[in-house]
Amino acid sequence: NILQQAIQKFPHIRIKIVDSYIVFRGSSGYILNAELFIRQQLTTTLLFTLESDYPNDENHTLTRNLKSVTNMPIDLFGPLRWRWEAEQQVKVRTKMNVKKGTITVTVEGLDSQNQAVKKEFMSFLSWLRMCAVIRDPHAGNFQYQLNSFSK
Repeated sequence: NILQQAIQKFPHIRIKIVDSYIVFRGSSGYILNAELFIRQQLTTTLLFTLESDYPNDENHTLTRNLKSVTNMPIDLFGPLRWRWEAEQQVKVRTKMNVKKGTITVTVEGLDSQNQAVKKEFMSFLSWLRMCAVIRDPHAGNFQYQLNSFSK
């Protein structure tokens, strides 16, 4: 039991559950450490992949859009990652697999938060399924822009 471990590990403070809330009593330094310990014990990892339903069909809209997105030189999910880290203490990592046209997502946080992040990514995937990505993958690449102008 996580709560029993916290009580044993932090004998300088009182920890109890009142109306489904964890209540701490004691000095703030010990309380912050106890909260961190409990949160770390509750943290889980969720791994999922954003991929097309038809990965071998180059003409399928989602397949084509995922290929375009994975080729983009920008950090497309940076703002999402920063927001979840700052507001909810959830770590989100994305890995673009250019060859397969997929995005592997790893989320570390409380289970309910992990599910909320996954829901947000699935919403993005639903949107991507219905739209057309028209941005050139090299549009943000300064070297490519210079070479284009020098011709």
